[in-house]
Amino acid sequence: MKHLVLGASVVALSLVAAPAARAQASVGVSAGISIPTGDFGNVAKSGYSVNGLIGFSMPLSPIGFRGEVGYNSWDGKSGTDLDGTTASSLSGTANVVLQVPMMVVAKPYVIGGIGYHHMKTEAGDVSVTDNKMGWNVGGGLKFGLGTLNTMLEARYVTINTDNGSTHYVPVTFGIMF
Repeated sequence: MKHLVLGASVVALSLVAAPAARAQASVGVSAGISIPTGDFGNVAKSGYSVNGLIGFSMPLSPIGFRGEVGYNSWDGKSGTDLDGTTASSLSGTANVVLQVPMMVVAKPYVIGGIGYHHMKTEAGDVSVTDNKMGWNVGGGLKFGLGTLNTMLEARYVTINTDNGSTHYVPVTFGIMF
């Protein structure tokens, strides 16, 4: 009888707590440095990255989702094929976020996903564009800053191009509301 009452109590408490465990949506922004790597790093200088974010998570689940619209820009290095040019990427990505549970002050996480990139290279009056798929993987640290939810994040991004691939590492600081 005690086991039956205990079991019924656990079920009743879980039903009362269930409405509080709804999916949570948040929006945010992030910005930082965008570091070209590989062959792209040989011809382009470090640039900048700005992003608009929308995230979805469940309070008791380590898995979340984040959609992003991002813009990255780089100037060409002197004495290279990109000297005097500007390269940029406007992207939309869908990511899965895996948080480490039970961390109170700072929450480390890993993130990865796929995206669609509108690449553009401009040199004077000449502009060349290309639309390609890409992927990203990285990690970050979420922490509170007063009443704000903030994050520091780094990722490795690869965009598939006709001549192989373009790689860069954006390191950003973001705020989620």
